[in-house]
Amino acid sequence: MRNLAIVFLMAIALGSTAAEYVVDSSGSADYVTIQSALDVAGVGDIVTVNMGTYVENLTMASGVTLQSASGSAATVIDGEGYI
Repeated sequence: MRNLAIVFLMAIALGSTAAEYVVDSSGSADYVTIQSALDVAGVGDIVTVNMGTYVENLTMASGVTLQSASGSAATVIDGEGYI
């Protein structure tokens, strides 16, 4: 019985899904800036950035996936223009 409980708990842990946070500079998504989404994301979560140019420097958390919704040519992070 105890082994069954352990297997059940492991299945629940493995079956949990990552949260996804979507960023769009126009304001039509969960977040307007990439950093604001990264600030709430935790290990295993995904931050998806819609196309556009984002002028900001980023501090990444370990275990968070940062990805472009439209590919690297359509999504630009410009850290040099950030003041």
